[in-house]
Amino acid sequence: MVHDPDLLDRLEALQKETFDGEVFRGTRQSLDPLASSYSGGRWMRRDGAAVLYTSLAREGALAEISFHWGQLTPRPTKPVMLHTLRVAAHRTWWNCDNLILFPDGMGVDAILEIVRSEAFDWVTWATAHGLIA
Repeated sequence: MVHDPDLLDRLEALQKETFDGEVFRGTRQSLDPLASSYSGGRWMRRDGAAVLYTSLAREGALAEISFHWGQLTPRPTKPVMLHTLRVAAHRTWWNCDNLILFPDGMGVDAILEIVRSEAFDWVTWATAHGLIA
């Protein structure tokens, strides 16, 4: 993935927002839902700042993991763990239905905790929503 340093600088310059609410995150069964990603992605370089991708919509978290898992061969058949997380932080960027967290920069008074977790049959959900055939 190519990262535009100018875009990242402009994003860093944006005013940070306060967020206090619940978000959703889909993970494999053995992954700590509060563990940030270090493997690279849309908002980080590989081995860069830690990022935690979440969604304000339950279906958004399911669609995100279904998209990624649907591209794997063989396709995983184990259930997804769908987590509801409570987040309270003063330094966040959010818009739309996504909340992208940079835990190292959230501040000492930030709250990030698991509210509940459930195993979820992602294949049935993704098939019903036309994300996989």
